[in-house]
Amino acid sequence: MAEKIGIIITNQSGSRKDVLAVIRHFSDEPVASLSDKISKGEAVFIKEICKEKFYSGINEFMDVVDALDKSLIGYRLTRNGEAEERNYFETLLQNLRNIGLQDFR
Repeated sequence: MAEKIGIIITNQSGSRKDVLAVIRHFSDEPVASLSDKISKGEAVFIKEICKEKFYSGINEFMDVVDALDKSLIGYRLTRNGEAEERNYFETLLQNLRNIGLQDFR
């Protein structure tokens, strides 16, 4: 079963233009749609994580999170619609990076 992970913008220490620039770097969603989602408090970046593309999906998701951090933009992370701590995603990504070839033999 695929999991949906998302990012909701919670506060904007920077401008809305900065938020949109960061998200648009990783998404093809129209600016008007993103701006509307920010206003409504909806997830602006959603990634569906499935078995076949789990590593690339979580890796891209964390790239977006890191970009938001660098821009000092506040956010909340979600997993299947429920709030989730950043530590959960960092641990998951670290565990995936530590898997070696010997783990498959």
